[in-house]
Amino acid sequence: MHWRDGERREQSWNLPHLPGARFGGDKPLYVPAGARMFSGAEELTYDLQQLGRTVVVGEPAGGGAHPREGWTVHPHLEATIPVGRPVNPVSGTN
Repeated sequence: MHWRDGERREQSWNLPHLPGARFGGDKPLYVPAGARMFSGAEELTYDLQQLGRTVVVGEPAGGGAHPREGWTVHPHLEATIPVGRPVNPVSGTN
């Protein structure tokens, strides 16, 4: 994750061992996508796609993979501004 505040970069990893059954790296994985796909679902799908692990089926996603913060501008109006962006280690993009 590349954060705007101080141009800080942060990595996240899953645990080396997770309990439970595995799906397996050889089985096909298809992820349905559409305009209502947003945020973390969009980022995870992109990461899996860049790793060559999934085929995305459907329409372009909603475009909201960036974390954001909201500021009250008026009692009936809030501005939401992206404060960071995920950076895929394979593609270098999001």
